[in-house]
Amino acid sequence: MTKFVFILFAFIAPFSSIKSQDVINQTDAKGYKQGKWINKYPGGTIRYEGSFVDDRPVGEWKRFHENGKLKAHLFHVPNTDKVAAELYDSEGILYAKGNYIKTVKDSTWKYFNKQKLVGQEDFSLGLRNGRSMTYFEDGKPASESVWVNGELNGVSRSFFPSGSKKTEIMYRNGKRNGASLVYYESGIQEIVGFYIDDNADGTWKFQDENSNLKYELKYKTGVLLNPEVVDSLQDKEFKTFDRAKGLLKDPADYIGNPEEYMRQK
Repeated sequence: MTKFVFILFAFIAPFSSIKSQDVINQTDAKGYKQGKWINKYPGGTIRYEGSFVDDRPVGEWKRFHENGKLKAHLFHVPNTDKVAAELYDSEGILYAKGNYIKTVKDSTWKYFNKQKLVGQEDFSLGLRNGRSMTYFEDGKPASESVWVNGELNGVSRSFFPSGSKKTEIMYRNGKRNGASLVYYESGIQEIVGFYIDDNADGTWKFQDENSNLKYELKYKTGVLLNPEVVDSLQDKEFKTFDRAKGLLKDPADYIGNPEEYMRQK
């Protein structure tokens, strides 16, 4: 009889173990999520899978696009609010990775295009703090800027693919304040000007590639004082530079949605 009971237990135990492992989407008496959870799209593909302890995500988590491709690979660091994250596009290709503190970005985030690094920036509890960089496909810097508590501060630069400086703009508290320079690829200055709180101020000089002065524009806190020297072509030339920050793609414009930046590239 004892031998029969042992054999019966040995037969049932593996199935009992399998059944316990298959238990998902459970809550306890307090309504807290516990153990493994899986959520699916209406079409049946998995939306996310991971584990909870007392209603808090723990350990490894995966989120998926509706087409089944990996969308995010997350690791919730035990006993902290830190989440290490890798984000993937709809084809399952990595486009960003970094850390979250709860739901806001923290530390260094890196952005990729076809597995090549195209940008990185530093965060502190959701605010950009430190250096931001973008890169050309060959890895050379395309732009660099410095952020303090979510605002541009210091010199922001952009570069030609050759490595030569293209622009230098001084920022203070998120606004252009100070010298603003545009260069030819040869290194000769094309435009030399000055800003006060985002307003052009003082004398702006425009030069040709031989450093010869083409013309000057004089400003007083954004107001052009000598409009008579501006013909339509020259006016267009200056306005193109003045609006450059808004016209050129800048990862800062898409920082809340790095996938959108990749789509714009």
